[in-house]
Amino acid sequence: MRPSSDRISALRRMAAPDLAALLGRVPALAESLDGTGPLAPASDYDLGPLVTRSDRTLTHLAVLMASPRGVTTTIGSLNRLERQLLLVAALNDGAVEREQVVGEAGNHLELDRAQSALAHLLLAHPAYEQGEWLVLRPGVLRYVPFPGIRMYDALQSLSGSDLDMLLQRLGEVDDLPYRHEDRRRLVGRLMRRRDVAQGIRDQLEPDAQRVLDVLVEHGSQRVADLGLPPFDPWDRRGGPLHEVVQRGMAGVDTAKQRAYVWLDVAYGLRERMFDDWPLSPPPVQPQPLHDPGPRTPAVLRRLQMLLELWAGEPAPGLASGGLGVRPIRAAAKGFGVTPESIGLLAHLAIDLGLLGQTEEGEWAPTPALPGFLSRPPAQQWSALVTAYRQASTFDEHEGLPTRWSGEMVWPPPMAQRRVVLDVLSTLEEGTGVDDETLVELCDWRSPEALGRHGAEQIIAALRVLDLVPSSGAVGLTAAARALWDGGVEAATLALGPVVEQIVVQADHSVIAPPGLSPRVAGQLGAIAELESDAGAQIWRITAKKVAEALADGRTRDEIVTFLTETSSVPPPGNVLVTVDDVAARHGRVRAGVVGSYLRGDDPADVAAAAAVSAAKLRVLAPTVAVSPLSREAMIKALRTRGIIAVAEDGDGALVPPRRTSGVALDDTGLPQEIDRGATPDTMTLAEELLAAEGASR
Repeated sequence: MRPSSDRISALRRMAAPDLAALLGRVPALAESLDGTGPLAPASDYDLGPLVTRSDRTLTHLAVLMASPRGVTTTIGSLNRLERQLLLVAALNDGAVEREQVVGEAGNHLELDRAQSALAHLLLAHPAYEQGEWLVLRPGVLRYVPFPGIRMYDALQSLSGSDLDMLLQRLGEVDDLPYRHEDRRRLVGRLMRRRDVAQGIRDQLEPDAQRVLDVLVEHGSQRVADLGLPPFDPWDRRGGPLHEVVQRGMAGVDTAKQRAYVWLDVAYGLRERMFDDWPLSPPPVQPQPLHDPGPRTPAVLRRLQMLLELWAGEPAPGLASGGLGVRPIRAAAKGFGVTPESIGLLAHLAIDLGLLGQTEEGEWAPTPALPGFLSRPPAQQWSALVTAYRQASTFDEHEGLPTRWSGEMVWPPPMAQRRVVLDVLSTLEEGTGVDDETLVELCDWRSPEALGRHGAEQIIAALRVLDLVPSSGAVGLTAAARALWDGGVEAATLALGPVVEQIVVQADHSVIAPPGLSPRVAGQLGAIAELESDAGAQIWRITAKKVAEALADGRTRDEIVTFLTETSSVPPPGNVLVTVDDVAARHGRVRAGVVGSYLRGDDPADVAAAAAVSAAKLRVLAPTVAVSPLSREAMIKALRTRGIIAVAEDGDGALVPPRRTSGVALDDTGLPQEIDRGATPDTMTLAEELLAAEGASR
């Protein structure tokens, strides 16, 4: 029976609650019927069968579930026990008896529950429906992700006569199957027998036995790690590995010089496929969560500061059109954070349309930024989290991004992030777990999908996005849980009131409440250093930051007006004097083009700049110096040493820095509810599908 016909037959026999449970277990199936999710059609590339809102039936669902991506997505929803049971059945040509599994896993009721789960997900037939306890449905076996190489696949290129010789060595001489694929299955079936596999091993030389035992117990190995010279299949001298390969028990990738034992051989010698059969998730010991409480997410301030940085000095683009690692590292160094956190924010800003390339190929904020910043913090935060959930240009298996190329990742990593967020949402409110426990919980929920490194990198991303505390136990903060469960409206209440007022003090410190508006925080960050973010924020206004703000295009009046209007008390006179002193010195050192030149009103300023070796300045006169560097590179080199030079054109007029301007972002650009990958109402959808099927028959 064709896979799609098999699925439609099974779906028609389902009751609405069972179908709803299936759609809830594999949310991507329900999402695709609603026109969303990783299995829905996409404009850039085909992700699966064309299923849309206006045309969703059981037939469409059956076709989707029988498709390659439908099968692999369903397999991806299995927990560790269900997945291991599926693999054992698949290795045994798609069918296995309960007694065979019990011999490996022990006699537990959880095995029957796992078998029922495979049947419910239409990966297998109900128990004994096909005469055996577990039989995989058509079209499933070929998409099972084996943790190694089966003999059935390894012998695919072997000629029929060579297959016959191999079967004869295994003792099979009569009634050989006619079809090539059936002969390959027979070889695998024989090798999975303990007496056959052990018999061949006993005939090997001791050195060959040692090589085989290492491969069986430890899996794939480099030939050099086996203590052997490079493997050459045509070497007449042979060797231990040659003997194992010639006996049909292993293979070698000659290009990578890596040896593999076939899964069937390992199964036959060990009489088991897995050493451990976990029957339930690992135990959880909740830890108190260091929840910072109601506050504006710090990620919004960092995002605004990053975009303002690149508004004043756009990040250079790559020749290929991407965003390279150098501007990301430079921004990270300036903000005192990791390049990975800046790279993540850059990706999300690009996805949200807040960061784009100029006609010159540089990266700068787009006209959508003012509209984004005018939105409430909860809505900005929801947009960032949704962009992360849907991001498809980086994969945490490779680490958080430190550059942007625009290339799509396949398969889309959305499901991996969803696993971690779903696990976190099941923890008790106000509690968390250590990283190791969370990785183990994710590994049980979705084995092989994440991997330890992938889960750790997703945790790091969640810390950057303020969904979990920046340190300590990992768990959703109260605000993150509100956003996850109730959308923007609930998150708005959890974040607390947005405050526009600060307190400027005589020691140049600034006290800001936890709920400080991202707009005010971004402007404050341009003239002050953040010293503490625990509870109330403590900033400090410094001459260096004020000078940088002036160089980035702000004026003395703008800075004073900002302090006067946002401080709940009049700004102390000495703070305003600091601003005035820096503003008075502003523009006394100017840069032009030679490569570049530097001129200043005060010879001491020019001499100080010439002392910066990275600027490569040569003094021509007390107030003039030249450099082979470009004007921008020379200004940047001076700025790293605290000397703020401003650009001028050939006529001596100041070149104004690039400032962000544009139109407001349309309401549709920012979702009111976080895209948590939630499925539609599965019961309603199931009843609709079954009703449509009944009406069409």
